[in-house]
Amino acid sequence: MEHDGILRPRAQKCIGIRVSPGIRDRALRIMDALIKALEARGMPVTLTEDGQSMTRVEVSGETLNFWLDEKLRCEEKRLTLAEERDREKYLFLFRRPGCVYHPTGILRLTIGDFGSRGLRPSWGDSGRGRLEDCLNAFVSGLVKASVRKRVERLERERREREWQEEMRRREESARLRREEEARVKALEENAASWKRSQEIRAYIQAVKEAAVRQQGQIPAGSGLEKWLKWASDQADRLDPLVKRPPSILEEVG
Repeated sequence: MEHDGILRPRAQKCIGIRVSPGIRDRALRIMDALIKALEARGMPVTLTEDGQSMTRVEVSGETLNFWLDEKLRCEEKRLTLAEERDREKYLFLFRRPGCVYHPTGILRLTIGDFGSRGLRPSWGDSGRGRLEDCLNAFVSGLVKASVRKRVERLERERREREWQEEMRRREESARLRREEEARVKALEENAASWKRSQEIRAYIQAVKEAAVRQQGQIPAGSGLEKWLKWASDQADRLDPLVKRPPSILEEVG
């Protein structure tokens, strides 16, 4: 039992009940009647295993958590004489005293974390009746909450699908852009290589013509003939339109 007088189960898989000892039996009777009513309507009830002491029910395919607890009354904490003296002496250090909570004997059933805005979340003892008289209304509230939760879930799933599709389109667009950029770059590089190869071939032809003018011919096996062959191979290696001859520069050591 906590300092506020409320019993809180500590074990895993406990029914979601948080009440004071004086009304524990009544709370157990209410929860027993509620669980039986839910299961009779085809709404299976299970217990949470996360230590939060909530009861779980499946309504039309949606899972909802609910619990039964006792409303607490907040009473401002009274300061001791020593604390009163310190507050008068160090007023700027003191904030408003905290609360001491006391059980009220008022029970309430609450639907938790279903994310349904605008729906009634809890039913309890009031001047118009006791919680025992509100069980049918609570079950109807669970049904309404499950409908809203389903609508919200489907909407989240729709937005998620749209987001995933948008990411897919962006990734596909980025891939196509990269491929196009690579093709353009390859085209520009090939065009530049082809232009360079044509310039080298034109230079080779000019060297041949100059040698013939000066010597009448290019001697077979001469250094010039070997150079012309080597230079022609270099032009072919640059030319993307012809088969590349092997080069020692491309051999792996």
